[in-house]
Amino acid sequence: MLTVHHIGNLVEDIDTSLETYKLIFGDNCASDKIYVSSQGVYVCFVNIGKGILMELVQPVDENSVVFKMRKKGVSYYHIAYTTNTFDKTSEFLESCNFKTMNTFYSEAFDNKRCQFMCSPEGNLIELIEI
Repeated sequence: MLTVHHIGNLVEDIDTSLETYKLIFGDNCASDKIYVSSQGVYVCFVNIGKGILMELVQPVDENSVVFKMRKKGVSYYHIAYTTNTFDKTSEFLESCNFKTMNTFYSEAFDNKRCQFMCSPEGNLIELIEI
């Protein structure tokens, strides 16, 4: 039901972070910066090898859903999975004691439905509908 899509990483400034990643993975390793209005963030995807992506997430301002996390020094904060059975997958994870946090439509994925969930151990995941 789930396929790993990316690892989410909070950053202060995407452009500054990209300077380092481009040195390591090349000038063409990253997507364009995308504004996700429902979350109040800019995101960019970096190919870090063999189809594995890292999402760089930059809060736009203090109203962003991740602003406080970043100010506390959180960097790596979620793993995202794609699913073609979004509702069924969400219901299954809820039956495994995952807590639904929010559902939204993301410009980063052609306005497809996404949902953050928290595992019983406190780990954050994101579901992306395909």
